[in-house]
Amino acid sequence: MYCSHLRSTLGPGGTALGECRAMSFTSYGIMPADCGRGRATSGHALVVASFTPLLCGFSIGITCGNIGGVLQNSDFQRRYHNPDDLTLQLLAATMQIGSVVGSMFASWSADALGRRAAIMISMAVIVAGSAVLALPAVLPGGQLFPLFVGRLLNGLANGLGCTVVPLHVSETAPAHHRGAIESSFQLAIELGILVAYLINWGVGEWRNGWTLALAAPLPTGLLFLVVASMQLPESPRFLVARGRSAEAAAVLASSLRTPLDDVSAEVAAIEAAHDEHAQAVVSWTELLGRGVRRRVIVAIVVLTLQVGTGIDLVTVFAPRIFAAALGGANATGDGSGSGDLDPAQANPRANLYTILVGVVFCVVTPWTIVSIDRCGRRLLLLMGSALMTLSLMGLAVAFRQLEQGHAQAYGGTLPAMCVALVLTFVAAFSFSWGPVAWVIPSELIGSRLRAKVVALGTVMNWTADYAVVGSFLSLNHALGEAGSFALYALINLGAFVFVWLLVPETKGRQLEDVAEQPAAVAVCPVVREALCQTSEATNFTKLAE
Repeated sequence: MYCSHLRSTLGPGGTALGECRAMSFTSYGIMPADCGRGRATSGHALVVASFTPLLCGFSIGITCGNIGGVLQNSDFQRRYHNPDDLTLQLLAATMQIGSVVGSMFASWSADALGRRAAIMISMAVIVAGSAVLALPAVLPGGQLFPLFVGRLLNGLANGLGCTVVPLHVSETAPAHHRGAIESSFQLAIELGILVAYLINWGVGEWRNGWTLALAAPLPTGLLFLVVASMQLPESPRFLVARGRSAEAAAVLASSLRTPLDDVSAEVAAIEAAHDEHAQAVVSWTELLGRGVRRRVIVAIVVLTLQVGTGIDLVTVFAPRIFAAALGGANATGDGSGSGDLDPAQANPRANLYTILVGVVFCVVTPWTIVSIDRCGRRLLLLMGSALMTLSLMGLAVAFRQLEQGHAQAYGGTLPAMCVALVLTFVAAFSFSWGPVAWVIPSELIGSRLRAKVVALGTVMNWTADYAVVGSFLSLNHALGEAGSFALYALINLGAFVFVWLLVPETKGRQLEDVAEQPAAVAVCPVVREALCQTSEATNFTKLAE
């Protein structure tokens, strides 16, 4: 869900955002490396290029952040006769099911229908889903079916939009502004999550107030559809692929504020890149080929672990976790509550603390975008995994004390400690797995196989997200909150070991240099040296494959 979450903010090279995207989409055969460089750009073109990631990202972010507070809302609980946790977690995870399906069809829809049409469809589906989710405000009865339908529609839109919007921006935005415009997509998602948290806190226990949070993407989605129908251009790359080079030239001329005759070189470069890309037919079986198999496995596992480490336990269930720490009845797995506050006191405070989660996302992620090329990918992943593991271990210990009725232990600071540990976990994710996981596959896999690996990794990412969201409350019943957090601490410890052993540092290296290395590059130098010392006769490259 972290839109599975910073998929395209950082370019495949992980270099400075302003430079990286032109290079990266050259690697995909999409855009010439010098397209638009050094040209002036009209203010109107920048506004048109920016409003797509801003409005789409904001709408997607609201759909990701609104459900947790709704499930914890007392009026929602009364309306639907206190649904059991199995029903609640299925309702929360329905969006992830839709996202898996939407991501499967994203590539096809972008190529068959066009980037513009795919984005319009994505936002239209979000509007439809949000309208369905608003129905309980005007219809009597306590049937959850409309909520499941609305969440599924939102998930379909998210799976499609999180793939197509960055692709459209990369192909239409001026190169010298592309990085900033693309980064605005992820930041808009996080802002949308924060606004969803604010709405859930603001409506409190109003009658049907929770439907405002579920319907919140409706106005921004409608605004986008109205403006986009008049202003959103098609991708020049898609137009060239359909033999509409004159229209592609018009789009480039508009974005670069340049006469049509002056963009002929850019159009010719896109045509040449497209012809080269069209001839490179790649089979899925090539992903298991000798020499690339280990790199492909590493890339897929990294994308799976990005959400498998448990970030959406917090993004979705933060109000419930905080309510459990504060002592709200029905907050713990056994329904007994952990501390001294009743639900009327615990839920508003839980929603208030949940806002801090959104603030941490919005504050830490921009720092990561700026610092990733200074710190390196591997170091950030190791630091993040270590800090996430320690945070979850701390949460396991704290909730164990709460479950045993020791809410007043340590001077009554356990609830505050739980809040601090959750925010630490979110911050650690935001500077490590959140953005970095999507850089690793793009740098580790050669351009020939990169698109298929990222596509497969995206589906695995959403699938892992469903597994996390769709099992957390069941885990709480089986293991308690303490056991659930301990389990995810072990997963994060495993992620640390995986990165230490198998993920190389690719900072400052050209994509082609990394991709052409033997598969052994995916094993860290310490392990490589140890294995070589164990058996000098071993051909290490073969062993790594």
